[in-house]
Amino acid sequence: NPRTGVELEQLTPRDIKYNRDKITRFLKGLKVQYELQDQPSSKRIYVVNGLVDCARENRFTLKDGSTSTVEQYFWQMKKYRIKYPELPCLWVGSKNSKIHVPAELCTIIAGQPIRKKLDDVQTSKMIRETATNTQIRKEKILNGFAKMDLNHQPSLLNEFHFSVRGEFEKVPARVLEAPKLQYNDRQVDVFKGTWRADKFLKPCDLPENSWTILSLDGYVRDTDLHNLHDKLRRDG
Repeated sequence: NPRTGVELEQLTPRDIKYNRDKITRFLKGLKVQYELQDQPSSKRIYVVNGLVDCARENRFTLKDGSTSTVEQYFWQMKKYRIKYPELPCLWVGSKNSKIHVPAELCTIIAGQPIRKKLDDVQTSKMIRETATNTQIRKEKILNGFAKMDLNHQPSLLNEFHFSVRGEFEKVPARVLEAPKLQYNDRQVDVFKGTWRADKFLKPCDLPENSWTILSLDGYVRDTDLHNLHDKLRRDG
């Protein structure tokens, strides 16, 4: 919940700048609940269109023709002082309108389906999570199904009039013998999807007088590293 401030306190404008595209791709199309503190009547459900300027710099025209920033508007009209005015606002609602709200007043609605392509980190994590034995995988699926609470979703019950049984289907089957795995001129036995890889991985020797650049800063751009490489080769 962003309103707890735990995650937002750790964010800086620099973090947003370098991750703006990733954040936009993640948030775009998600439903969020907007609500002012201690004002239940202000609650609204919006779909996120993207990120816009921060509340301190985001300026718009009022009905009387005067201009105001989002930060000023919320303090003067809503009596709410924005805690993180340097972080981007969310552009929500109809794409034909310009509804810009502070992210700290929005909560991503839980349980909504997400149809987005996984990034490299998510794909790697998904592969690791699925690389488990069948019993553990079965327990994870059952636990995940229980958390989704599909049979209590209004869209399934009211619009489609069906429910999902929370058990695995049982079908006739037989256990096949695991195939042999051959590498390095020999065969090895596969047991529960794993095998010993003795003498399989070999270190690679680097050429003499070779060097490399190790960057541990996630904010350094590839072009900067290439420029450093060229300068070292030219002047070193």
